[in-house]
Amino acid sequence: MSEKQKRVNPYTSLMERFKEFGQKIAYRHTRLMWTYPAEKLNDHWKLASLKERVVAATQLGYDVVLRENDGALQVFYVKQAPELPWEIRQ
Repeated sequence: MSEKQKRVNPYTSLMERFKEFGQKIAYRHTRLMWTYPAEKLNDHWKLASLKERVVAATQLGYDVVLRENDGALQVFYVKQAPELPWEIRQ
């Protein structure tokens, strides 16, 4: 005989969707792509390659974030925030 599964409470299901969404927002995937060294920042870096990488990152669902670290400029790819789940939008 198979056991009858208990019906999931709709509020519990909704709470689980909220938790999942919150985790995706709070802990977005981040990857360091490269660093512009501090001593070379004034050597006329060309932004064309950065522009191409930003376009590619956007197409792949990532944002590009620049951060300063000990005078160097670091470029990170950060996964874009997910869309609000259908159950939460209502």
